[in-house]
Amino acid sequence: MKTTLTLVFFLALGVCAHATIIRVPLNQPTIQLGISAASSGDTILVGPGTHTGPLNFSGKSLVLTSYFAYTRDTNDIYATIISGISGTDTLLTISDGQDSSTVISGFFFKSA
Repeated sequence: MKTTLTLVFFLALGVCAHATIIRVPLNQPTIQLGISAASSGDTILVGPGTHTGPLNFSGKSLVLTSYFAYTRDTNDIYATIISGISGTDTLLTISDGQDSSTVISGFFFKSA
């Protein structure tokens, strides 16, 4: 029994080890550059501020979230804004390859 539990633990640890957290702006200066650098299964963790779109997930299943995911403080939602650019109709594109693991959480969206 002990061997089986150890094996299951290491298998679960191996699955989690492949996911990366990309912090915006710490690791990448913009959300779109974070998405571009990410692989499916990664998390883009966005710090407070106004961030511009349009954003395109480029067929990747990602978690895009603000600090709200960790703090559960609704002030983090209002402090993390994704804003459109004047003359652009699309703020966020999610198509071609995403699945139910794709999550967008903790943002205030603002049109231009």
